Amino acid sequence: MRFFEQPQIAPYLTGVSMPEVDSRGFPYRLPETKRPTDSKTGESGIYVGIKGTCVYHSQTERIALHFADFNTRVRAIRTHLPFYDAARFIELYTAGEPIWAHFAATIDIDVVYLSDCGSAFLQHGVSCKATLDDFQKPDVIRRSARETAFYESINGTWECISKDYFHFVEYDNYEYILKHIRRSDVFSLSHDAESVASFWKSQRREKPLNEILGTLAKKLGADEHHAFRLTCAAIYLGYLRIDHRHSFELRAPLRLTADGQYRFRNEPEKAPWGF
Repeated sequence: MRFFEQPQIAPYLTGVSMPEVDSRGFPYRLPETKRPTDSKTGESGIYVGIKGTCVYHSQTERIALHFADFNTRVRAIRTHLPFYDAARFIELYTAGEPIWAHFAATIDIDVVYLSDCGSAFLQHGVSCKATLDDFQKPDVIRRSARETAFYESINGTWECISKDYFHFVEYDNYEYILKHIRRSDVFSLSHDAESVASFWKSQRREKPLNEILGTLAKKLGADEHHAFRLTCAAIYLGYLRIDHRHSFELRAPLRLTADGQYRFRNEPEKAPWGF
C-alpha cells in the first residue's frame, strides 16, 4: 500500500479520541527506544513536529516524517517501533533457548491513521532507504519479509520507500510551514484557521501573499505574523490545499489546488483520486 498517495480526510477531525495503546499493548505515545547517535550511517537527528517528537536515522526518514506529520489522517507517529514474532518468542523462552540480540528489530516509521470512515485506527509501517537498490540486498530482503509478516499479523500495511519517492518542493513547503507553527497549539486554532481559509479562498490571488496579509491581519484585529501563522495552521489542518508544484513563500502568490484535493508528487489536476 502506498500510504502517502491515499486520499486524505479534510479537515483534520479534532473531536476524535485515541486509545492509549495499540493491539499489542504498546503505547501510541511510545518513548523513543533509540537515540540519534545510534545511527551508524547517514544523517540522524530529532524531528520536532506537531504530532510529536521523533528520532530519525536517515535523511529519507526525516523527509518521510514531514509528510506523515502533514497528513490529515495521521494521529500518531512512532519511529523505531520494536516488533517481534510473539509465538516464536514464547516458544524460545519456554524451551530455554537463547534469544538473539536482534530478535526484536524495529520499524523505521510506524504511523497510526484513521480509516476511511474515520472510526477505526490502523497501523502502517514505512521502511526507509536512500535508494530502491538498497532494498535488493539479501539482508534487507529478509528484514522486509519479517516486517511485512508483522504488519499482516496485526491487520496493518507496510511499504518501502526511497529518498527520491518524495518531491523536494512539497518537502520544502512543509519545512517552511512547520517553522512558523511548531511552537503553536495548532489544533486549538482550528476555528480561526477555518475562517482564515475562507478568506483566502475568496481572494483573487495574483498578488504575492505578503501584499494581502495586511488585509487579513486587519480583518482579524491582529498583526501580520499572527495572520501568517493562522494561514500555515489552515494548511496543516487541511482547510487549505496548496498546490505543491509551486513553492509556498511570502513573496509569491498563494496557489491552491482548484478543487481542494491533496495530490502527492505534484500530480496534474486531472488525477483520478482525491478526497
